[in-house]
Amino acid sequence: MAARATLALGLAHDHLGETDDAVRALTAAAGALHTTEAYSYEADARAALADVLSRTGSGPDAVRPLLTRALEVYEAYGSPRADAVRARLAELGSG
Repeated sequence: MAARATLALGLAHDHLGETDDAVRALTAAAGALHTTEAYSYEADARAALADVLSRTGSGPDAVRPLLTRALEVYEAYGSPRADAVRARLAELGSG
């Protein structure tokens, strides 16, 4: 699946410090994975994108919707990742 490869590419760009390329790839992956109903991978892409944006100074308004969607998916599928995302959202506060 091309969208999963795009997710992996985004993670690689992030690892290499290529922030703009990481953001582009992770954004594209999240959209494509949602469209193809690969929701678990979509959640992973959105959580990774939230990580990149948080590290590069984006505010809570940019990060919160990404984590909210990831949490919805993780909870629906019973993922153990839900707790970590829930904690991150709590740190951001409501807004």
